[in-house]
Amino acid sequence: ARTSLFSLATGGLPVHAVVDLKGSQIVIDADLESVSAPRLKKLDANAPAIEVATLASFLRPYGADISGSGTIEVVVDAEIGEDVSGHDGRARVEARGLSLTLKVPDPISGGDFVIEDMKVNDLELVLDVKDGKASLKRGRIDSDRAKFDIDLDVTLNKNFNRSRLRGTMVKSDLGGELETFAAAFAAAKWADEKYHYRISCTVQS
Repeated sequence: ARTSLFSLATGGLPVHAVVDLKGSQIVIDADLESVSAPRLKKLDANAPAIEVATLASFLRPYGADISGSGTIEVVVDAEIGEDVSGHDGRARVEARGLSLTLKVPDPISGGDFVIEDMKVNDLELVLDVKDGKASLKRGRIDSDRAKFDIDLDVTLNKNFNRSRLRGTMVKSDLGGELETFAAAFAAAKWADEKYHYRISCTVQS
């Protein structure tokens, strides 16, 4: 990481850093508002190729165990306010040609639900933030197990895990393990042969 010493005299602190996560690099440009009590004011982050194994380490604390191959691109451009109402920006996540094995907690059986060797043809998530409100402008996952279209609004909280999610998810083209659960999903099936769900929860739940 490096910064300009001249900036110390002006009260700001621009920082440029390259973070290496076991070969997956994240390039960061950030502005800190002051030196005595630094507060993040602006963040530009570009991670052109995060390995699936690296991503797994971030998701494991949330109860998801992921392994596989492929890379994911993440780009963040954000203005950070003193309060969440001052946050503005955009985050974009894209990936193609992933191979994943997923293990997530199954609230029905109390055990784990496992999907092995899932091929993700296309993943695109674009989140816009304005005045502390976030909206998922594009939310699409196209895999050989199912296709998902997600429409989501997020009311941000200072504690991100308490941010509230509201929206819908449409699931279609079931295959593999998910196809065997078609009967369990029947209540969500509409006349368009797709499965419709309403999302209302916090990030942590």
